[in-house]
Order: sequence, then C-alpha cells, then structure tokens
Amino acid sequence: MIIFRYLCRQVYGTLAGVTGVLLLIFLGNALIHYLTRAAAGKLNTAVIFKLVAIQIPFLLGVLLPMGLFITFMLVYGRMYAESEMTVLQAGGFSPKQLLQYSLSITFIIIVINVILVFFVSPRLMNYGANLINQGKQGSFFSLLQPGRFQINDDGNSVYYVEDVNKDNSKVRNVFIAEHGKDSANASQEQWVITAAAAGHITTTANHDSYFVTENGTRYNGAPGQENFRIITFSTAARRINAGPTDAKPDSRGLDNLTLWQTRKTDPSAMAELQWRFSIPLSTFIFTLLMIPLCRVSPRQGRYNRLLPAALFYAIYVNLMFVARNAVENAKISPWIGMWWLPCLLIIFTVIYWYLPTWRLTYSQWQKRRNPTS
Repeated sequence: MIIFRYLCRQVYGTLAGVTGVLLLIFLGNALIHYLTRAAAGKLNTAVIFKLVAIQIPFLLGVLLPMGLFITFMLVYGRMYAESEMTVLQAGGFSPKQLLQYSLSITFIIIVINVILVFFVSPRLMNYGANLINQGKQGSFFSLLQPGRFQINDDGNSVYYVEDVNKDNSKVRNVFIAEHGKDSANASQEQWVITAAAAGHITTTANHDSYFVTENGTRYNGAPGQENFRIITFSTAARRINAGPTDAKPDSRGLDNLTLWQTRKTDPSAMAELQWRFSIPLSTFIFTLLMIPLCRVSPRQGRYNRLLPAALFYAIYVNLMFVARNAVENAKISPWIGMWWLPCLLIIFTVIYWYLPTWRLTYSQWQKRRNPTS
C-alpha cells in the first residue's frame, strides 16, 4: 500500500503539471482563433472568454489521456533510470503488481475522462454553438470596429463606421459597399454604395432586424459606366437578418441517446459515438503498453524512449482523426469505423509484452538445436 501511495503521488502530481502545460498551449491557440474572428468582425468580443472557458472541459477530455501517457513515461522512466524499480523488484514487487497499480491509477482518469467526453463536453459544445449564434444575432454594432473597413460573412458587403456610441445603439458616418448582380441583366455586375451621416438598428414584430441609415446618398451602378443612379434619402433600411434562429448543433453537441438513435442514418452521429468510446478505450490500452515501453536501463537515461513514445502516440491520435473523418464522410463502413485502431493497438501491445519472452525462447531453441555453437 505504501508503494501504491508513492506511485499515486508521483503520477498524479506529474499529470497535473503535464496536463496543465498542454491545456495552456491549446487554450492559447483557441484564444488566438477567437480573437482573429473578433478582429475580422465575425464574432462578438463579449463572448470570447466564455467560448475559451467552454473549451477547457472539452480539451481536458482529449488531453488527459495524452498527459497520462507522457506522465507514465516520465515517472516510470525515472524510476527505472535511477534503479528504483530494480530495488522494488528485488524486494518482491513484480511487474504484475506494477500493472495492477497502474491500472488502478488509470481507472480514476478513465472515469473522469468518460464524464467529460460523454456528458460534459457535448452540453458545453451545444452551449458554445448557441453562444456564437446569439453573438451573430445580437447587436450588429458590437461586431463593427470603428475606423476599420470590415467584410461581411457573405464576402459581398463592406462596412465602415467612424464611431459607435457607448451603448452600441447608434453609429456615425456610415459607408456601405455592396457587390451583386444587376436585376435587369444577370451577367452585369453592379455596386451599391451608401454613405450616410448616422445609422441605428430597428427590429420588427417578427424579430427581423434592419440597419436604418439616416441622411445619406446611395449610388447604384456598374463600374466604368456612366448610368449611375443617385438617390438622396432621409432614412433607408437594409435587413440584417431574418430573425433569431436556433443554432443546430453538430454531432459533437448531441447527447449520447440521440447519437445512439441516429447512428444508422447519420454517419456523423456514428463517428462521434465511436470517437467517445475510443478515447477511454485507448487510454486503457496505452496503460498496458506503457509498462514494457518505459522499461529502460540506467545507462540509457530516463528520456531515452520518451520521444519515440510521444511520436507513436501522436501518430495514433492523428489516425483517430482520419478514421473519424472517414466515418463522417461515409468513406468507410461504420462497422469497421474507428474500431480497427484499438484492435491494432491491442495487437501491438501484446507483441511488445511478449517479445522478450519470445526472443528468449527462440534463443534457447537455437542453443538446443546447435549445442556446439
């Protein structure tokens, strides 16, 4: 029991540090992604930190298995390199006991991982999709950066406002350039340029939102031609959106029961369901693989097998993403799906476990066959 407590302190302490570093790296990438979208006017800045916070449980569900694998390699590799394992084995601590203790440590991580992957992450992903949708449907002015030309999501409109008031209810000195086709001649391109002194948002009874510009001029025509139409107006309205819509979550935001019910008709549901089962299953198999993989001699050093093991894990995770996309796009049978990856990992683990025994048996057989050599 003393040995088990010692291993728990070493593993869980190192796991917290390793997973924390990995989490900060991935959260930094997510923050940069959302800030880039906000700078382009495609996301409300008020929801950025909420979206980043939502990523924490989702990333933990993916990073905990990786952190656990690296942690085992670091802790057990150090114990082998500093001869701690040799001393323990000399005192009667067998590899079978090491495996039992390691699986007990892994069991707690798998339980946490199952809770995150199967229950917490789908709800937060669904909430995040609705949050992004509400940010798009929210204040139109909150997405505008004063003094900057911004392209709309459709790529056919450019907005510029000189100033936005504090409560995001009115803008000053508006410029809008809209590119499209001539209604009379579909092959003829045209531009609609609007310049106005001010603008505000109005919402109708059916929740349609309109951008109302005030005291401006509209120029309508094709570049290079003289037949421009010039219209001076006191107010002009342009519809922004057709009312609030509920964000339809993708398969990552669906609950387990819905995925199970739609797995036969929706390939993305089958891919997501298999993905959720593959993560804890792979964590268990990698724990079995880690025992022989981290065994090093004192002369080799504690980090001798860390880099090859990390590369092997990275390749496996990338293959998981490839298999998931293949199932989503119906390029592979759902019955094969992602299951071939854990099966290959199990085969590799069994070979790695019994390879020294097979080598010893083969060497003894060679000696019996050639006793004079």
